[in-house]
Amino acid sequence: MNFFISIDPGYFKSGIILSDISRKIVVKGEVVKSELLLGLIIEWSAQYKITKILLGNGTSSNYIFNELEKKEFSNIQVVDERETTLRAKYRFIQLWPPKWPLNLIPKSLIIVRTNLDAVAALLLLEDFLGYQLIWNKRPSFKI
Repeated sequence: MNFFISIDPGYFKSGIILSDISRKIVVKGEVVKSELLLGLIIEWSAQYKITKILLGNGTSSNYIFNELEKKEFSNIQVVDERETTLRAKYRFIQLWPPKWPLNLIPKSLIIVRTNLDAVAALLLLEDFLGYQLIWNKRPSFKI
C-alpha cells in the first residue's frame, strides 16, 4: 500500500485526504480546524505508512510546511492549488450526483451547501497524479 496525504490549507479550516495510491482510492477525507491539522497528520502517520504529503501552495501553506518540517516530515511537496476551490464543486457533483429532480438542473446552477476543502485537497492529488481517484462513501464535511 502506498499512502499519500493531500492538504488544501486555510487560515481557519483546511481540507485533508488520505489516499491509498496503489488501490486508487480515498481512504479518509475531512475538513478540520486548521489548528487541529498537524495533530491529524501525526495521527494518520502513526496508523499508515505515509509516502508523500502534498500541500497546496495557498493560504497558510508556509506555516504548515514549517510545522511539518519541525515534526521531521521530509516527504512534503508543495503543489499549485490554483482554481481547485472553484473546481471542487464540479468534482463533488461528479462524485456524489444529486438525486432526481436535481440531476436535471445544469451543474453550474446547483448550489453545494457543504465545505469543499477536502474535495479541493482531492483535486490537488488528482492533478499531481494525472488521474482520478475513487471516493465511495460520501463523508460529512462538518467541522
